[in-house]
Amino acid sequence: MKRVLIIEDEPRAVQRLKRLLGSLRPEWEVIATADTVVGAIEIMQTHSDADLIFSDIQLADGLSFEALEQVQPKTPIIFVTAYDQYAIKAFDHWSVDYLLKPSSEEDLAKALEKWERVSAPSSPTQSLDLKALMQEIAGQKTSYKQRYVVKVGDKLRFFDISEILAFYSEDRVSYLLTKEGRSYPLDTSLDEIAKSVDPSLYFRINRKFVVSAKSLLEITSWSNSRLRLVIKGMESEMVVVARERTTEFKQWLDQ
Repeated sequence: MKRVLIIEDEPRAVQRLKRLLGSLRPEWEVIATADTVVGAIEIMQTHSDADLIFSDIQLADGLSFEALEQVQPKTPIIFVTAYDQYAIKAFDHWSVDYLLKPSSEEDLAKALEKWERVSAPSSPTQSLDLKALMQEIAGQKTSYKQRYVVKVGDKLRFFDISEILAFYSEDRVSYLLTKEGRSYPLDTSLDEIAKSVDPSLYFRINRKFVVSAKSLLEITSWSNSRLRLVIKGMESEMVVVARERTTEFKQWLDQ
């Protein structure tokens, strides 16, 4: 029986991967999952004897490479990524396998078969240069989402990314907030939005908000070491930075 770790911040993606693994390798066991960099570090340190890791690249609070670089696990890794084929050439260079989202059962089967063929006592991650990989991906994936199209009545409008102060979700619907303080619904999840925008311009402060620095009117200390934000156009809303993201949020502001 193989023991598996999953590092992924989209619950539906975790459940889908578990289901596919259950179909292809029913004797395998997913022993732990994590959806943040901190959580990934914890499960990799706790389960250093795991047989295989499935890891997304961009988590809600950063890149999984940050966790991998700190832990330097000896466990082989199959990346699960939304990066395009051009960026994925970087993985081939370091002999790391990958699944391209949305992955099918056939995709997973091929990845598992490849891993089983090349599986050996020496782990692929032992020779993986994570810093170089991060730099190569950063250099190759140069484009982030530049505009969003929304439907207003029977017409379509598009907003340049420079016009958008923040993104938020309410009643399971995602919205963009413009400089004028107007909100427009989007046909995409906040998880997908957070991964498509430039992380130097936008930061996901909690499960409901992705904000830009230019959206912030005021930042005050709040209970339990958290921060409360006043966002332009949403001044009456209670917007609080999640406690586990407060330190990174401060670092992001100070970049």
